[in-house]
This record gives sequence, C-alpha cells and structure tokens, in this order.
Amino acid sequence: VLPQMPVIPLGIHSQDFNFAPEGKVAARKALGLEDDTIAILFMGRLSFHAKAHPLPMYQALEEASQITKQKIVLLLCGWYANKSIEDAFNAAAKEFLPHVRVLTLNGIDKTTRNVAWASADIFCSLADNFQESFGLTPIEAMAAGLPVIVSDWDGYKETVRQNIDGFRVSTTMPEPHLGQHIAKRYAFEIDNYDLYSGISSNFVAVDVAETCQAFVSLINSKELRQKMGTAGQKRAQEVYDWSKIIPAYGRLWQDLDTLRKQHNSTAKANPWPAHLSPYKSYTAYPTRTLKAEHSLALVDNDLYSAKASLTKVYHLPMVHALSPTLPTFAELTQILECIGPNSTQVKDIVGRFPQRRQNLIWLSLTWFLKFNLLKIVQA
Repeated sequence: VLPQMPVIPLGIHSQDFNFAPEGKVAARKALGLEDDTIAILFMGRLSFHAKAHPLPMYQALEEASQITKQKIVLLLCGWYANKSIEDAFNAAAKEFLPHVRVLTLNGIDKTTRNVAWASADIFCSLADNFQESFGLTPIEAMAAGLPVIVSDWDGYKETVRQNIDGFRVSTTMPEPHLGQHIAKRYAFEIDNYDLYSGISSNFVAVDVAETCQAFVSLINSKELRQKMGTAGQKRAQEVYDWSKIIPAYGRLWQDLDTLRKQHNSTAKANPWPAHLSPYKSYTAYPTRTLKAEHSLALVDNDLYSAKASLTKVYHLPMVHALSPTLPTFAELTQILECIGPNSTQVKDIVGRFPQRRQNLIWLSLTWFLKFNLLKIVQA
C-alpha cells in the first residue's frame, strides 16, 4: 500500500520575465540580431549526456532553415561542465548547422539570461534525460511570452499544452527489460552516475521530423508565435507563479489524510529490485516504448545514404563518447541492411541476430531513432 500525494509543481516569479517592447529591441540589438532574423533559444545546462542531446535539435533546425529560407540564429544560453563538452557541441554544430548562426551565451550571468529571454522568438528544449524530471525553463519561457517546442517527456507533458502553448514532440524509449545490463554496470561501479545517465539517455529518441515541422510552423507564422506565446504567458502566471503554488502547499497540509489512497501494484517481480533498469524506473516519462510490432524504415529510403549518415553520426565526439554499450559498428551497419524496401518490424530485425545479442540490438533501435537514421512507420 502506497500513499498517494498530490503533485505540486515548482514555481517562478512570473513578473521577472515580463520584458517591455523597448527592452526586447535593446536586447536584440545587443546580440546583433536583425529584425528579420528568427532567434531560437535553448536555456540551461549545455550537456549532451546529462540534459538534452543537441543533435536532434540541430538536425531539425537545419532542415527548417532550408524549408523556410529564413535567417535563423540559435542562442545557446547556458554553461559547459568542461572544455571537452564545449568542443563536442561546437563540432556537432559545425557539421550539422551549416546554415544557422550559433551564439553561445553565458547562462550563469543573470543579465545575460535576461538578454537571451528578451531577444528570443521561440524557445526549444528537447530533454531526453531521466535527470530532467520537471523542467523550469519551459515555464520561464512561457512567462516571457515565447512559444515553446519541447520533448513529450515527464514534467514537460504536464506544463506545456500541445498546440496551445507550443508543441510537444514525440519521444521513444526501449522496452523496460532491455536496460538491465545498464543498471548492472552502474551497480557494479563500472560506470559512475554521470556515465550511467548518459548511456541511459543515449537510447531515448526525440522525433526529428516532428521537431522540424514545429520549427517550420512557428518560423513561418508570427501570428502563431504571438498566439501561443500569449497563451503560455497566461498559463505561467495563473498556474506556476509562486503566488499560486504556496497556497497549494497549505491545502496539502490541511487535507493530506483525505488525499491518501491505496495502491495495489500488479507489476512483475524485478530481477534486482534495488537496481532497476532505467527504462523500468522511468517508464512513464516518454510518449511510447518501442514495441516488437513497430515497423521501422530508413529516413531517406536509401541504404547508401543511411550508411553514410551512420558513419558521420557515430564518429561525432558527443555520440562516440556514449558508445560503450552499443553494438559493434558492423552490427549497427547490419541493422540498416535489415530494413526492407518499405519497412521492417522490430521483431524481424532483432530476429536476424544471434539470441545472445538480440536484447542489445533491440535496445539500439531507439539510438537509430534518436539520431534520425530510422523512423517509425505506423502499421
């Protein structure tokens, strides 16, 4: 029997993000942004293994720039934990964002953060990490009157209303049993927690095509940006301002006994309850899990192009750094070769490999989705 507790979100001082029109003009001028330039903002830790892998955002934004023919600037307002992570971000941007200008801003400095908030036209955060359990920055973006593009992931599902405040992009995660070896590596201290988080998120995919379409819709329509920005700002003020959050704690303290309900778990026993597979512990986070019956197809329906893209993605520092639990490169290539002319079901792909490798092959299919090498085709 487990107690049932109401969910009380974190709060913000929404007035801190209310920027006057003249302040926005000054902020854009400070960053050298022209009137016809669309500024996309990511705010927060710049970490591919502990926050949000940037490559899906890069891929989607580059494609959107080619579709819309607009001048686009990506504002990365945050901080790097070390130089190697910064170099990895820069290398990926150079490779995958040739037509988008990238500005990196010091997110530790409050004044710089305010300039970023005031300058932006669209906010984007494609979190894919289990450490991102709530996420304040989308709420802050809404308070600033920005339309948001976020992953359909844990707390973001609750804070951002689809097609109202912005767009929530589909996410895909492996079946729960497929991550037990990742949990064991952490339990036996082969991997520290930092690497465990990175490896786990390496198999969480954010839909690149959906992200691109969201970018295109907002870039092409100032009216839609204003409509969603206004809706989000109202929601931030009415739901997430501290003036609304603190009374909720008061009601909790008064009514806690009546809010407790019994819960009978029907979950199957786990092989190691103290160290669950991350995909078991966080099974409610994503939009869906990749099932045996899902059908997968090559993104461009061209095997030669898919192999070339695999090579380019695999050898990126920010991708290769998280590869200790991937299949071999030969197996990754073989997976692409398993895809038929239209699509192939997951169970048929996995079935072509030796049984001792099948769980790892199945797990890696979401890695292919993550980096836009494969796509899910609805039956």
